[in-house]
Amino acid sequence: MIKIKSLRSEVKNHLQNKMFNGKISFGEKISLTQLSTELGVSVTPVREALTQLAQSNIVEIIPNRGFFIPQMNTKDAIEIYEIIANLEYLAVENSDYSELNIHLLRETQDKLDKSNSSIVSLKLDFKFHEILLENYSNITLKTILHDLKIRIFLYEYHFMKINALVVNSSSNHRRIIKHIEARDLVLAANEVKENWLSSINFIKTELINHNNNQI
Repeated sequence: MIKIKSLRSEVKNHLQNKMFNGKISFGEKISLTQLSTELGVSVTPVREALTQLAQSNIVEIIPNRGFFIPQMNTKDAIEIYEIIANLEYLAVENSDYSELNIHLLRETQDKLDKSNSSIVSLKLDFKFHEILLENYSNITLKTILHDLKIRIFLYEYHFMKINALVVNSSSNHRRIIKHIEARDLVLAANEVKENWLSSINFIKTELINHNNNQI
């Protein structure tokens, strides 16, 4: 049984896992009954957790219809990527990295480079950025970043399907590792920022090529 105090995080992580597994997408309704069954709690606390997540725009409440994964549009997506880019810049610039951190970054990137699966690549990319933030002490900032990344998850998934973009991102990651090894965290932070901002042109193109501002 999930403790009530951690239910918001559990629901958030569960929704993210459903996205990872392709079981939910932009604009889809969230079934309270199904979600409560999957988590092993009653409907009422799940509804309360989703209401809290709506305050962070991770889910959307539509009156008389229920809870939904929000639709995304060009303006929202660009704003979110810009915020993530700047917050991760701040976090990396003010972090300390051990030899173990550097090893894990390199190991994760090696696996990402060998991946032939978009979903595996996405998971590894998220892990790479989690390692970058591991030693940053500002828990509030890290929570905000996690919430924002859930909102752009499906864009990142489609990003990983385009080999040229993945190759460019891989080169960027390698430069991040190189700068961290050299203890030049300003340059590393700049590369992190560029890594996120590079997605903006992709988002614009994808949204133009799909109806109703959906991927």
